[in-house]
Amino acid sequence: MIRKLYIIFPVFLYLSCTSLMEKAKKNASENSCPSFGMTTEDAIKKESIFTDPISKTEMVFTKDSDGTAIPVSKKDLTQAKDISQKDELSTFLAKYKAVCGKDAFPPYFEEIAYVKDYRKEQQAAEREQEQKDLAKARSMQQPEVINKPDSDGKTPLMLAAERGQPEVVRELLQKDADPKVTNSAGDDALSIARKKLESPPNVMEKLLKEEIGMEGEQVKSLSRSLGGSSGLGAKRNYEEVVSLLENAKKKPEPKPEPTPAPKKEERNIPKINLVRDDCGKGMQVSKGPHDGRFTLGLGKKRLMFGYPLPLSTSHFVVKIGKNFASNYAGFGCRAVYITGTRESVTIGKPFQEIRFQADQVEIRQKLIPVDASLQHVGSIVAAQYYRIEYELINKSEEEREIGLLLLIDTMIEDTDANLIAADGKRVRYESTFLAPNVPKKLRFYGTSNKKASSLTGEIVNSASSTEQPGQVSIGNWPYLHPTLWNVKTIKRKFRDTAVVLKWEQKKVAGGASRTIATHYGLAKKQAGSLATFFHSKGNRKPVPLQYGIGGYKVSPRRKKIINAYLKKIGKSNIMGVVIEGYADALGDPKYNLILSGKRAAYTKQYMVQAGIPAEKIVTKAWGETYASQSRKHIKKGNRNDRRVHVKFYIKKGSKTEEKVLPDGSEKEASNKTEDEGKETFQEYDDSEDESPLDPDEDGYEDEDED
Repeated sequence: MIRKLYIIFPVFLYLSCTSLMEKAKKNASENSCPSFGMTTEDAIKKESIFTDPISKTEMVFTKDSDGTAIPVSKKDLTQAKDISQKDELSTFLAKYKAVCGKDAFPPYFEEIAYVKDYRKEQQAAEREQEQKDLAKARSMQQPEVINKPDSDGKTPLMLAAERGQPEVVRELLQKDADPKVTNSAGDDALSIARKKLESPPNVMEKLLKEEIGMEGEQVKSLSRSLGGSSGLGAKRNYEEVVSLLENAKKKPEPKPEPTPAPKKEERNIPKINLVRDDCGKGMQVSKGPHDGRFTLGLGKKRLMFGYPLPLSTSHFVVKIGKNFASNYAGFGCRAVYITGTRESVTIGKPFQEIRFQADQVEIRQKLIPVDASLQHVGSIVAAQYYRIEYELINKSEEEREIGLLLLIDTMIEDTDANLIAADGKRVRYESTFLAPNVPKKLRFYGTSNKKASSLTGEIVNSASSTEQPGQVSIGNWPYLHPTLWNVKTIKRKFRDTAVVLKWEQKKVAGGASRTIATHYGLAKKQAGSLATFFHSKGNRKPVPLQYGIGGYKVSPRRKKIINAYLKKIGKSNIMGVVIEGYADALGDPKYNLILSGKRAAYTKQYMVQAGIPAEKIVTKAWGETYASQSRKHIKKGNRNDRRVHVKFYIKKGSKTEEKVLPDGSEKEASNKTEDEGKETFQEYDDSEDESPLDPDEDGYEDEDED
C-alpha cells in the first residue's frame, strides 16, 4: 500500500502543477515593454502567477511582442534594477529580447546596479592609471628617457595622448618631450589624439562588447545613446590634449646658444616668527608683517575686488585635524589668525611667496606668473595667469590630516555681479560643483553680454599639474566670505560674485607635503601686465557717516563731512577711494545687505558728482556682518552699526603725508605693487591732525534726513 502511495503522490503533484501552469498561461499578463523588468505588482494578474515545481521559483506568464504567453521569473519582471552580477545581466537581457523583440533594449539600462558599479570601477581605474602615468612623468629627467618608445613603438607622450590625459601631456611637454616623434605607422602624438577625438573610447561600448558579448552596429548606437563617453577618455580631455599638442608643434625650434654657467640663486628667506595663538587652542602660529591676501588686475582694470588699490577681500582657510587657521582676521576664534613673512624672488623667473605656520604645518603661498600654456615665465609682461599655489608641509613627525579652502572675490572692471560660464555653460544662480564634475574653466564677464565685455577673467583648474579642488562653489561674496569650511549655496542670483575652491583634508605623513594650486587671470591675453597688490595693516581713526533706521541717502550733513575731507586732501591727490556700507541687526539680514549696499552706492554717487572719477571708487556691502547681535540691538537696532566708512588713497609724497580717513573695518591694504616695486600711493589718515569738522558735526545723526 505504501509503495503505491510513493508512485501515486508525485503523479498527482505533477498533474496539479500542470493544471496551475495551464491556468496561469491562459490568464497571462499583458506585455509590459519597454518597462519589462520594472513592472509594478499592480500590473501583474494574480492568475498569471505560479510556482515552478522544481526550482520553487515564483513565475509569471506574460505576453511577448507577438502576443504569445511565455514564462518568466517574477524577479526578472519586477526587479531588474537590483541585478548585480554579470551572468544575471546577460540572462536578463536575453529574456528582455524574448519578451520585447530581438532589437529591443531596456531604457533604464544605466540604472541597473551592475551597470552603475561597472561605470564607477572603470572611471576609478582610469583615474588611477592617470595618477600612475603622471607620477612616472614627473620622475622622468633625461630627454632620452622621455622620448624613448616602448615595445609597441609608443613614447610616453603618445600613450598620454592615446589615453586622453591632458595633465600628463602638459607635464611631458614641460620636460621637453618631442611632439614630432612618430611610430611605425607614421603617427605622432597629435595625430593619435585627433583619431581618438573622432571616436573616443566609450565605457558603455566596452561593457556591451566585453561583458555582455553583444556585437554589430547596435552596440555603437546603444553606447552613444547611453552616454558612455563620460567614462573612459572623455571627449573634452581629448580636445584639451589636441590643443596642447597643436600649440607645442607651433613653437619655433630654439636656436642653439652657448650655455652660460648657471648663477646660484641666493635667497635670504626671512625666518618665521612663532607665538602661541590668542584663542587658547595651544597652537604655535606665525606672526609677521603680512597676511598674504592679494588682489589682481591688468593695468587699471580689475579682475578682483580692490584692484587697482592695494586692498583685498579674498582669503584662505587651512584645516589641520579639527583646528582651523586663516589669513583673514574676521573669523575670530573660529579660525586662528595667522600672518607671515613675504619674499619677492627676482633672480631668474620671478614669483611672490609668503610663509605661514600653524600647529606644526607650514603654509607656503606662491603667486607665480604663467603663460597661456601655464608655464612659468621670466617676465610678468608675458603672463596671462597667476598660478596661486599652496604647499602644505607637515613639520611634525606624525601623520596629519590637512585641507585648504580659498576664497576669490572676483570683480571685472566696474562690475561686481559678473556673468559666469562653467566649461562654456552659463551659470545663472549660486551653484556648487563636486569632483569629478568640478569645472575645468570658469569665466567671468564684466557685462551681461559676453561679446560686449572688454575684459574676461578666467579660473583654470584642470590644467594644473598638481591636485585639483574637490569642490567649487560660485556664489555671492557676502554669504561666502564668513564661511569657515562647509560651503552652502542656494538658488540666488548674483549681486557680488565670488568663488570658493576647496581641497578636502587628506593624510600627509610626517615630514611630507601636499601641493595644491589653481590659476586666475585673463581668458584672452591683452596688452599690458598683470599686477598683484598685497594687503597689510595700518593705523586708522574711524570717522563713520551714520544713518537713521532705513536711511541710505547722502544728507546735507554727510555731504558737509565728505566735502571737508575732499578740500583738506585735495582732489588731485586722490588715487582711489573705498566705500563700505554697513547695517545693524534690526530686521531681515537679506534686506540689511541690500540696505548697506545702497548706503555705499549713494555715497559713491555723491562723490562722483563732487568730482572724483567713478573708476577710482570701489564699494562693498557688508550688511550686518559686523553688527552687534545682542537681544537689544536685534530688537531695536544700533545707530553705531548703521554707517558708511570711506577710505582715501593718496599720491605718495603729497603734503597730507601718510594718513587714513574713516574706515574702521578689517580691510587693510599694502602700498606695493609687484610689477613696479615702488610705493606710488598710500592711505590718508587724519589721526594726528585736527579734524576739518566742527566739534558738533561728527557725522552722528539720530534721524535720517532723507
